[in-house]
Amino acid sequence: MEWVNTVNPIVVTVNAAGISAKPQHPNTAKLFYDYLLSGPAQQRLRTLRRIPARPDIEPFSPRMEQSKLKLQVEPSQTGPQFNQTIKEFREIFGL
Repeated sequence: MEWVNTVNPIVVTVNAAGISAKPQHPNTAKLFYDYLLSGPAQQRLRTLRRIPARPDIEPFSPRMEQSKLKLQVEPSQTGPQFNQTIKEFREIFGL
């Protein structure tokens, strides 16, 4: 299977990772976060057919190189609707 340039811009979603404000084991949380951004973890994501966030990990196809693509974040992940979703999440979980 090969990457096909079909749309300009390409609509993407953002996947986030973070550490809670008061984790039970803060250093473990920091280590896990550090691992998520490491070369080996990004290489693993690549094997799962995800585009790695690190520029030193090559995507499956040179045409998938993020710096060469015009990417547009999905509208539901920005602006007022996204902010409302965050507000609701915090209310539900008491954050």
